[in-house]
Amino acid sequence: MATSLAADLLLIPLLERFPGRTLVRTAAGTACLIYPVWLLIPWPSLKIGLLVLLRFSTIGWYQVRQGEAYAS
Repeated sequence: MATSLAADLLLIPLLERFPGRTLVRTAAGTACLIYPVWLLIPWPSLKIGLLVLLRFSTIGWYQVRQGEAYAS
């Protein structure tokens, strides 16, 4: 939950600097790289660290897409 809160707080400054679509595309590419590594690593401590990174990589997917839907 703390990671989700931190990711949501980080989203606002990122949206001021980058367009929403670019942010979501970059985040999706990063998640596509992190997830298979998370599945393959056997160590629990690294899995937890990768889960935190995975949550940060899914930053704003829903919020950005919902905002663009409302804007259209």
